[in-house]
Amino acid sequence: MYRPILTILFLLCSSFQFSDASATDTIIRVGGSGTGTGIIKQLAGEFEKRNPGIKIAMAPSLGSSGGIKALLGGSLDIAMSARPLKDNEKNSGAAAVFSGRTPFAFMVNRSVAKTGISTGELVAIYGLRQQNWPDGTQIRLILRPEGDSDTKLIQTISPDFSQALKTAISQPGMHIALTDQDSDKAIVRTQGALGGTTIAQFKCDKLNGKLLALNGVKPTVRNLKDGSYPLAKKQMVIVIPARSNPSIKKFISYITSPRAIRIWEKFGVIPDDKV
Repeated sequence: MYRPILTILFLLCSSFQFSDASATDTIIRVGGSGTGTGIIKQLAGEFEKRNPGIKIAMAPSLGSSGGIKALLGGSLDIAMSARPLKDNEKNSGAAAVFSGRTPFAFMVNRSVAKTGISTGELVAIYGLRQQNWPDGTQIRLILRPEGDSDTKLIQTISPDFSQALKTAISQPGMHIALTDQDSDKAIVRTQGALGGTTIAQFKCDKLNGKLLALNGVKPTVRNLKDGSYPLAKKQMVIVIPARSNPSIKKFISYITSPRAIRIWEKFGVIPDDKV
């Protein structure tokens, strides 16, 4: 139920966000997965300055599926997805125009005296066999739903960790964040917290948390490119309706231009060769 509710809230917020816009302004509504929307915010301001009469309205994080559904339902003009489009979404009129990847990392609250973590430690923590940090602080896991793209990604760390993750998710009373932003806020605000984020989110939102090296390797773009760091949010897809108006196409051209690509890379996103 939460996706439709967020879409309704977005439509209400949009009407207030641009209450000072003229009746002739074109509003482009953007939402979906939190990782991509953070960078779009960075690009939207300059685009608006260069294109008077076009305003960019950012939705609360709706997640990938929620954003695509909102796009197909006419509530969004551009959706950000953390996964490839499904065949039924393509058949319904959605088209992908950009794809990129960013390192995915484990992040802890700044109260945690750790700079790195091993696969063995993760198995013990998510399997609920280790419930305190070395200084005695209680570990508070911030999880994502079982079917979420982040959950599916970290399941690939190892079979033992995948099983441990299932144990954590099935445990009653665990903190399960529905969106990227909800997860980040919970980690930053909760003493002893541990969860996942991306380098793109960390940089865009200037998160006051600590990123952990995994098995001694830091989650950097350089280490992702050379293959030494294993976790990447492989699909950061920009989705538009197959039939889009000229204003939407103009914005897409800007946010996928060589100048904009340099900004994507600055915030930790590596463009893919193919969408």
